[in-house]
Amino acid sequence: LCIKLEYLNKLLVKRKNIAKIYQESIINDNIKLPFSHKNAEHTYNQFTLRVKNRNKFIKYLESNAIPYGIYYSKPIYKYKAYSKNNYRKLPIVEQISKECISIPIYPELAIRDVKKICTILNKYE
Repeated sequence: LCIKLEYLNKLLVKRKNIAKIYQESIINDNIKLPFSHKNAEHTYNQFTLRVKNRNKFIKYLESNAIPYGIYYSKPIYKYKAYSKNNYRKLPIVEQISKECISIPIYPELAIRDVKKICTILNKYE
C-alpha cells in the first residue's frame, strides 16, 4: 500500500474525471445522482445513485452487463453493533437505504465504457 500511495493523487483525479462524466451525461428523471457540494472535495470511492425500484434497476443493469454494488443495504443503526444504542426509527434513512446502488467508478475504467454506461442509464425507464 505504501507504493500505491505514491499514485493516490493520480488515481483520485481519474475517479473525479469519471464522476464528472457521469454527472454531466446521466440525464434521467428515474435516477438521482450523488450531490456534490461546491465547497467540498469528493474522492468518489463509490458513485452511488438512488432509484425508486432498485430490483428493477438491478435487472436492467444485469441485462446490459453493467456491474453494480450495494454498499448500504440497511441503515447503520440496524446493525447488531449499534443495537444497544436504541435508535428510534428513521423512515427517510430506511427509504434511502432501499434506493442506493453504486455503478462502476475505478481509475482503470475506460472512458468509452463510462460513456456507454451513461447511454444505457439514460434509456432506463
